Amino acid sequence: MKLFDYSLSNILLGTAVTSALVITLPQSVQALTGQEINQIAKQTTVFIGGTDNKDYQTQGSGVIISQKGNTYYVLTAAHVVSKQDTSNGEVKYAVTTHDQQNHQVTSVKILADDVDLAVIEFTSNNQYQQANLAKSSLVTEGVPIFVSGWPKPTAIGGGNNITRQFSDGRISNILPEPYYGYQLGYTNNTLSGMSGGPVFDAGARVIGIHGLADVDSNEMREILEGGIDSDTAKILLKTGINYGIPIDTFLTLQAQKGLYLGLNVEDTPPPELGANTVKEIKQEMEKDPDRIDTQAYWAKLGGDLFKNMIGEVCGRFIPFCR
Repeated sequence: MKLFDYSLSNILLGTAVTSALVITLPQSVQALTGQEINQIAKQTTVFIGGTDNKDYQTQGSGVIISQKGNTYYVLTAAHVVSKQDTSNGEVKYAVTTHDQQNHQVTSVKILADDVDLAVIEFTSNNQYQQANLAKSSLVTEGVPIFVSGWPKPTAIGGGNNITRQFSDGRISNILPEPYYGYQLGYTNNTLSGMSGGPVFDAGARVIGIHGLADVDSNEMREILEGGIDSDTAKILLKTGINYGIPIDTFLTLQAQKGLYLGLNVEDTPPPELGANTVKEIKQEMEKDPDRIDTQAYWAKLGGDLFKNMIGEVCGRFIPFCR
């Protein structure tokens, strides 16, 4: 099996270490383009599967958040790694990093019974980038976000090739009470297998962990009775809203568990996409200054830029795009 790293936007068919928690207070956070965020996502998002990476039933995603020596720490959803066989002390999971290298998982730590989060470890002499985190309490409805993960082959038509997906969207709602930790609702399209993947803000900082898709339960029951498998049914009946666990929930749990990983956590609000979009629009207009500035033109231009700049959101500066 080979893993491919393609980036598609809006595809539709889901041992304690003691060290200091580093909280940084930058004066401002730079808003990045979709491509720039995707590059960071590409370097830090990992594929999680069976030891031979062929057990798609246990497939999921994760994000590298820390390193100590040659040990790397990956944050993921607990249900991704809940089927490990520990009867003989063996952890039957492997992590595949962006360079196509497979690494045996050496430890799985479920953080809570009622929160779908886990930290897994692997060792490597290679150097891998770690993602920065940001306080999710500063996230509000309407801000742009990005989800990165590795869907199951069955979620995109079968076969043995797996492609990483990178989708854009916005925070649509924040649940007043968590459901197994899930509170952040967003409009990003996701697929089965992307559970455990990171949710980035416009500054390429992880503000949540993806893992839950909203489906129409009544229609799901009818379709399952008709003989369609559950994975296909979930894809067909997704309402368009997905959910992630806020990173603040993880920060609280890892402290309670004595799992201090030297995390880099930024304590500033997420930036709004737009500056780079406006720059691209200006460049396009300079190429063809005779174009008429109409709603239709702006909508078309915004759509073209949206396709060309993976994950770039034009809602703020090009209101007719949506």
